[in-house]
Amino acid sequence: MSLMSMMIIGAASILNFQQHDSPSVSIEEIHKKMQSNERVVLLDVRTPQEFGGETGHLEGAILLPVQDLTMRLGELEPFKNDTIFVYCRTDNRSRSAVSILEGKAFKASFMKGGISAWRAAGLPVVLEVPE
Repeated sequence: MSLMSMMIIGAASILNFQQHDSPSVSIEEIHKKMQSNERVVLLDVRTPQEFGGETGHLEGAILLPVQDLTMRLGELEPFKNDTIFVYCRTDNRSRSAVSILEGKAFKASFMKGGISAWRAAGLPVVLEVPE
């Protein structure tokens, strides 16, 4: 196989991976669920600095950075029968996290647009108060 053929196959594989549609949910749907009496499991996969930073986080969210997710999956066992709504800044890391969770038999969807879209829509966030 020529180098050019291998490059084309590699590029096609990357495109197919990127086109894999992970389950997603809109910010409006999550906000509506949060306003109801329905149980909502929110997973923030950003860093602790982002979670507690100026962008804030969603009320009740569990912080579990995507880079630690595989090692700390046991912390999510209580939510094994729930759909976990995953978010990050936009939605790149949350897509990766959903793939990891689905591979371990969790039900998960990523929030389209992440917390950036949430904030742009004027929806409420929790901001840490500096001590």
